[in-house]
Amino acid sequence: MKNWKVILGLLILAIIVMGCATTKQTAPTPSNVVVKEIGKVKLHSFMSASVSPVIIESNKLIIIDFPGDNPDNGPLFKQYIDSLNKPIARYFISHIDSAHWVGIEKQFPNMTFYSVDADQIKATKEGSGLTIEKIADGSKQTVNGINFVFDVDRGIGAWMIKMPDLKAVYIDHLGYVKLHVLIPPLEPRLAHLKALDKEGYTWYMPGHGAPMQGPEFVQTVEAYYTDVLAAAKLGTVEEAKAAIVAKYPDYNAPPMLDRFLPGLMGK
Repeated sequence: MKNWKVILGLLILAIIVMGCATTKQTAPTPSNVVVKEIGKVKLHSFMSASVSPVIIESNKLIIIDFPGDNPDNGPLFKQYIDSLNKPIARYFISHIDSAHWVGIEKQFPNMTFYSVDADQIKATKEGSGLTIEKIADGSKQTVNGINFVFDVDRGIGAWMIKMPDLKAVYIDHLGYVKLHVLIPPLEPRLAHLKALDKEGYTWYMPGHGAPMQGPEFVQTVEAYYTDVLAAAKLGTVEEAKAAIVAKYPDYNAPPMLDRFLPGLMGK
């Protein structure tokens, strides 16, 4: 089986290609921004070509990630943030994938960012100029009265930013809905999702695609992974892909299956 970092690199490339192939977007509308109200807090999921950064709004803003998947998305994201007319208390970058942060300094100059992958980001050519502070894996922070837990599984390359008081969680590379992303191994990713469900999380915000209420999100990902693993037992990648696409015709980016299925099938 291919190393997950190789598969992850293919995902980053696929996301960039998808973003660049997307036509120029119009100004943000309710159709590409999902807002969830939890008490006095609003969680805005800004769905761009693929990356879905989140804005946590109370009397101030806390932001997670940036839509660097397409150069048109950054100004639109900044425009949406400006429309909220509130100061930014903290800006988190969830992880190393450049689609989640490349170009961020153009829209947010002189901003200090915070990430568990600060060192890795700074080591890249694109991220070397960022002012970015390190967050320790597994650590907790309270920002503007909101508690965060930074849960990382580096063995499989998965990142979770938990907001336990809100029962909301921002996740990357555990699972997605209506998007063909298969980063082996699938079983431990699903195990993390089930653990989040047991912890009582009820609002899931994946780094790509749309957010979803729990436990429906976990159940949907589990059903998809179950069908994918069944299809992976077929003889060829082409047969497996055909079976998955037939079962999930409304899922985006079928070409991603060509990238991920060989690693999943040990081809």
